[in-house]
Amino acid sequence: MSYCITLTFYPDVKANQVFKKAQQIAKNKLDNFEEVIDENYPYCPASMYNANYFSIEEYRKKRFHNLEKLWIENIFTKTFLYWKEFNLLAVVGYDINGATTITFQNSTDQNYEYTEWNGVPLFENLVQLAKMAPIENIKYYRDDNDEYCRKTYAYDLIYEQLNIEDIFTNKFMEKHDYFKLSMLNEEKSTQCHQYLKKRLLNELKSFLE
Repeated sequence: MSYCITLTFYPDVKANQVFKKAQQIAKNKLDNFEEVIDENYPYCPASMYNANYFSIEEYRKKRFHNLEKLWIENIFTKTFLYWKEFNLLAVVGYDINGATTITFQNSTDQNYEYTEWNGVPLFENLVQLAKMAPIENIKYYRDDNDEYCRKTYAYDLIYEQLNIEDIFTNKFMEKHDYFKLSMLNEEKSTQCHQYLKKRLLNELKSFLE
């Protein structure tokens, strides 16, 4: 089974601090809504429907209003995962304010640089374990590529410690906390929608000139 998920981690978050921290993360995204919309713009409904080929009148007739509102709601609804035993919180996706952001995947090599795991004590400890592990403990060990194998082993240790596989089989919630959160209200939703429409119309005008 192929898999891919990007997680941004926040260490040292105690159980009674999780919701407050999640609110801060979600609110920060909303406070910077223009940047968030710009980052996700290629995936908005009109863009996905090749809006550059519409006239402005055609865009208005397409009645994207409801789809755009749902899209806005979706990009500002954040998904959180929490490992209570490690006091470790993660949000799905990239967040510049996190300690580190890691993409867990099996479509390419997993020999990430050791420094990519910095910022989370649990990860740093497992990286040290991988660096010092006996050869026989490392799967697929090759004498001619010691560093590659140890970096991959560090990935494996962290992947297994966090039960990442359970995220893709829906078993994660049986052992850990998993929830979605949005700070979006009607006023902010309207602001976001107005900004999106303004950008779309400006692009259409530019394309048709």
